[in-house]
Amino acid sequence: MCNSCALLGHKLLLKAEHPKTGCPYKGQDAEEAKVNTMKSVSWPVGTKWDLKQYLRMISRDKAHQKEWNQLEMTDAAKQLLKMDVPLSYGLLRGGAMEYGRKEEARISKLDYSAGVIAFNWCFNKRLHSLLHHNVFLSSEFRRSWNRATCPDTLAFSPNFYVHCPVRTDSSAAPPGCDSIMVLLPVANMQQMIASGECKSGDKGIYKSLVEEGRKAVLRTMKEAGVGKGRDLADCIISEKVIEPEEWKEW
Repeated sequence: MCNSCALLGHKLLLKAEHPKTGCPYKGQDAEEAKVNTMKSVSWPVGTKWDLKQYLRMISRDKAHQKEWNQLEMTDAAKQLLKMDVPLSYGLLRGGAMEYGRKEEARISKLDYSAGVIAFNWCFNKRLHSLLHHNVFLSSEFRRSWNRATCPDTLAFSPNFYVHCPVRTDSSAAPPGCDSIMVLLPVANMQQMIASGECKSGDKGIYKSLVEEGRKAVLRTMKEAGVGKGRDLADCIISEKVIEPEEWKEW
């Protein structure tokens, strides 16, 4: 699935109609109807919403008010949607529900980029050879660019990205320690299903890839000289893994 967590820059049309009569709301009723529709999107994903504050904001912003009158979300509202784009449309309720369902179905059929397994690790030592941004490229040129659907299709030394926030923010880890985020590209959920590795609705479909991916990343980093030959797995004191199934819900 797509890894985007917001509808930034995307025009999400809201049809503010009375749920029984189907007639468009007018004036203050229209404003409240549209805001209530946005509440149905934002509240399920934990976003707090202040109706009065938002109405004050759009009333003094003529540019946004014009868009509002054209039944479109403002940029501020778009940022409330944290889930994948198709799922965000599916959360719409009220007069926008039918539109949301159609858009969810349409976007879900599109081709998506690679899925990502994110390894968030805290180490009990500083990994001095790593910079703020690091890209590891495999010598297996062709295989490494294929999106792995299972351990057998994952390159021995895969391509991945490593971010070390401590290099510019010392508060990201205790003194003498390190915290890093690894992004390992793998097959997206559509490709996992198409490969026959799983069926739609299955859970835990990335479990084996997470295990093999962890080994491959740590092995590759060690071979590149990170940790000065020490077994990096023994230096990890905390781990948080986010794979495509969880990214889908963000």
